[in-house]
This record gives sequence, structure tokens and C-alpha cells, in this order.
Amino acid sequence: SPSPADGPLASWMSRGIMAAVRGSVAVGLAVADTRTGISCEYHAGQHFDSASIVKVLILGALLHEVAAGQGMLSEHQAELAREMITESDNDAADALWDEVGRDNLQLFLNAAGMTHTTLGPGILWGLTQVTAHDELRLLTLLTSANPVLDRHARDYELSLMAQVVPAQRWGVPAGAAPAVTVHVKNGWLPDPQLWVINSIGAFTSDDGVYKIVVLTEDNPTMDDGITTVQGVATVVNRALAPG
Repeated sequence: SPSPADGPLASWMSRGIMAAVRGSVAVGLAVADTRTGISCEYHAGQHFDSASIVKVLILGALLHEVAAGQGMLSEHQAELAREMITESDNDAADALWDEVGRDNLQLFLNAAGMTHTTLGPGILWGLTQVTAHDELRLLTLLTSANPVLDRHARDYELSLMAQVVPAQRWGVPAGAAPAVTVHVKNGWLPDPQLWVINSIGAFTSDDGVYKIVVLTEDNPTMDDGITTVQGVATVVNRALAPG
């Protein structure tokens, strides 16, 4: 069952999350709110195929590598990054996965403390094994000062996640208040008949930041998976969003 921080709001959130998870669908959840200290984990150590949420990791590793070298993305790298994050372009992800390379991707994972993430074999970045706990660590790297990603890198990646095309802004944004800016990345993958549906996001406002990770597998259809993710996200956003 969910293990939130103590308090009536967190308990209400816990009950709502349990009600939103139905059937045989496997769900991993991690939530952290820096404003209130409320946190919640539900099977946060369970491994899931990443699908396209790994693209946030790929860009983070690229920015980490670039900062140690020339300091700026090339025009071509920036275009690939934009396509990969805002449009979830797979060809762009292929190119950057190959350019960064497994060694640098693993170095980034090590530096980020994402010790339960395993890179996918070969070019199969979508089969990277992730946990909700590690994805929350990644979102925390993007939203707070740290030695792994500097301010420019964090702002750059978050800005792209805020520009994801409307057709792909489902998932954890469900139920978010108008006062927050949503930085989101989703992933979807038939595996092979049942669907992996994942959604991660950081929510920023003048009041601070909170993060939501929802990972799911064994969904009968893509729409079923989106419904489950959004049911969980709506409960969390209603509890945490300002206003």
C-alpha cells in the first residue's frame, strides 16, 4: 500500500491512490513535495520498462557531458534534444543515445545516484529498466541545486519538458492547478500485447515545486493505461497543487 508522510492530507491521498489502481495492472509511484514535506511511495522499487521517459535521462547525460567539455550544446544537438523531448521523436533519441554512449550514460547514472536503473541493451533505450524511486531522483536533479547538473542545464531541460506538444501532455498533468507550470515526459510501449504507460513530471510555481512519477505495466490498452495514470495523478494533484 502507499506509504505517505503522516497527516490527514497524506492519508486522504493514500486512499485515493489505492482506489485509482484497479485490476492486475502493476503500478509504481513516487511523489515528493518540497513545500509541505509530503511524500508518497507505492512499489517505488519495482522495475518497469522505461519507454520514452528515458529520454529525460538521455538529455541529462548529454548536458552533464557537455558541461564537462565545450560547455554548450551544438546547434544540431539542441535540435535533436528539442525533437526528442517536445515531440518524443525516436530517431532523435536514437542519435543522442548513440552520441552520448553507454559509458557516459552510466557515468551519469552513477553521479545521479540512480543505482536501480539499468540501461537497455544496444540501441533499445526504451527497454531501460527504471524504478519510480530513481525517476524521482532524476526529477529532483532537475529541480534543485546539485553538482551533477548546473543551473543552465536544469533550466534548459525543464523548459523543453514544459513545451511538450499538446497531444502528449496527458498523464501526470491530470488535475494540476492552473497556477503551476507542468514539466512532463510520457512513455508508452506495447510489451508485447499489454502496454507500458509511464508519466513523470515536475510542477513549479511561485510557492515551490513538487514531483510525480507514475509507472505502469500490464495495461490492456494504451487508453486503459492513460486512464490509470491520470486517475492516480488527479488524486495527487488535488492534494498538492496550490489553489
